[in-house]
Amino acid sequence: KFAIGLFTSNFNQCNSINSVEAHKKFLLLTLEICNNYPNTKIIFKPKNNFAFYKSHKTTNELAEKLSSYNNFMAISDTCSSVEICKTSDVLISMAFTSPGFEAMCMGKKSFYVDLLNIYKNSYFDNFQKLVSHSHEEALSNLKFWMEVDQKNVLLKYKEVYREMGIENANQAS
Repeated sequence: KFAIGLFTSNFNQCNSINSVEAHKKFLLLTLEICNNYPNTKIIFKPKNNFAFYKSHKTTNELAEKLSSYNNFMAISDTCSSVEICKTSDVLISMAFTSPGFEAMCMGKKSFYVDLLNIYKNSYFDNFQKLVSHSHEEALSNLKFWMEVDQKNVLLKYKEVYREMGIENANQAS
């Protein structure tokens, strides 16, 4: 079964890089993916316990709704991100989460989302289809990554690695 892995950053903590609103939009995106791809396994790996989403007033309804989907699975925050990368076909990460880059180093189809469009002109914006700055762009990039041939993925990443000065391209650090 095709699998999409989703990774979040810290939620509602003093060191959170993405706001509660960004997490809400990420949950909305996840919900739409669950609806659009009912035969796809959706593996959601939060940085913190998924129960935090259920207990917060801004995200509780979305978290409860996601939990009702048969194709949705919230993984423990203690589970290794590498294991999720291995079992997923496409990975979607919130801005500044390391699993996105780990997935790239493993040769997996991966992209970042900045759904509030606040991290414009990040380094990864230099590369097509690696960052989505809106809900619509995220869905478009997901379709692209689902359909792109694995050989082309590796060629694209080779370009990214070369630009970044990385020589051991398929070794996640």
